[in-house]
Amino acid sequence: MEIKLSIEEEGSGEREEVSVEVEEGSSIETVLQEAGVNPETVIVERDRKIVPKGEEVEDNELKVLRVISGG
Repeated sequence: MEIKLSIEEEGSGEREEVSVEVEEGSSIETVLQEAGVNPETVIVERDRKIVPKGEEVEDNELKVLRVISGG
């Protein structure tokens, strides 16, 4: 199944569109890894709510927000 990711950089407004092919029933974490995105550095949204990365992918599109932190 093809999943489209819209990856946004927090604060910059930059957006990258990525598509990956994964098996049906894959977790969101698997989709992120296949797209070359470190799951530890992002938040995934569905219907404007944060989605746990261990959840199974239900939609063909995911909104991903890269989180920037510092000290």
